[in-house]
Amino acid sequence: MNDFLKPQKHALVEKIRQFLKENCPPETIRAFEASELPPLDIRDKMKNLGIFGYTIPEAYGGAGVQLSSAAVVVEELSRVWPALAWIYIGSVFYGGSNIANLGTTEQKEKFLPLLARGDLMMAYALTEPEAGSDTTAAQLTALPEGDEFVISGSKTFISLADKADWLITLTRTDPDAPQRKGLSMFLIPNGVKGLSFNKIPKLGYLSSSLCEVFFDSVRVPAENVLGGPEMLNHGMSQLLQTLDVEHMEIAACGVGVAQGALDLALAYAKQHKRDGIPMMKNQSITHKLAEMATQLHAARLILYNGCQLLENRQPASQEATMAKYFAAETAKHCTTEAMHICGEKGDDTDQEIQRLFRDSLVLSIGGGTSQILKNMIAAHLRH
Repeated sequence: MNDFLKPQKHALVEKIRQFLKENCPPETIRAFEASELPPLDIRDKMKNLGIFGYTIPEAYGGAGVQLSSAAVVVEELSRVWPALAWIYIGSVFYGGSNIANLGTTEQKEKFLPLLARGDLMMAYALTEPEAGSDTTAAQLTALPEGDEFVISGSKTFISLADKADWLITLTRTDPDAPQRKGLSMFLIPNGVKGLSFNKIPKLGYLSSSLCEVFFDSVRVPAENVLGGPEMLNHGMSQLLQTLDVEHMEIAACGVGVAQGALDLALAYAKQHKRDGIPMMKNQSITHKLAEMATQLHAARLILYNGCQLLENRQPASQEATMAKYFAAETAKHCTTEAMHICGEKGDDTDQEIQRLFRDSLVLSIGGGTSQILKNMIAAHLRH
């Protein structure tokens, strides 16, 4: 952890690490990964840590908006168990941050106190089978019928959709509008008639479900438009407001995964020899570790600089994009190098480094691929 973070952040780090040590030993993580079940009971134990309110104003039971504190939690959870961080994100970012920034007063009063306590989890349903990286190409329709909207179509690659209490869902409410117009966000309760899920097999984040979501004439009241009736057909502007924070949360995942990989590789190198020579005296090994540590430090600096800009209500779109791009690529680099350093142990399915390697691969895809993010960074440079 960096010295530039305030002392209370260091106390937060120690609190999270102690919790993980007591509740998430390797054998527990392996059991959940083997069953591919989300550790919701461990999420419930986390409520006592008081860490779910970092994106929620104090007026609604939160700790005030402390984006860097939330990023610290995501980083520390990802260092040991990335899937547990994904569950935390569902409450704090997909839920708390989105409702606090985009919700009506009534929606804030209904959801934020529950989210601040960790009693609620939300999924963020954006991606569609034919839309890919272009979220604005959404074809899931929400059409008015009386005082309700009827939602039909599907989403895909939605994390924890089947376990979330509510889905914040991007829909097309004006099929005749241009692609970037006529979009609206809806709050859809899990369990509503016509909503169903299909779990998608995947390589990483095994104890966090990934789903296709099907909407078969799902009916929700007009009051479920995120931001209220005045935000009908203004979903694109809402989406843009969430983009920087989404990039930051995934960047924090990347930093945590990279740190976990460095920790494991360094511990292994300190304890083992190759051809009778301590690995820490092998220059090719120490150079790998040096590169990993340097890239990780740079990624962390970009992440927390961006968080501080957002906390101070300063523009941070370029910094957030850079943070997500660089941290995701750093996670892949560090986990790959750790696999090489650990050799045959790194390829053993019982080893934690193998799990971090698998988990790292999705970070350069979800929330905007690295290629799309480089396009976005280049666009900033042109202006």
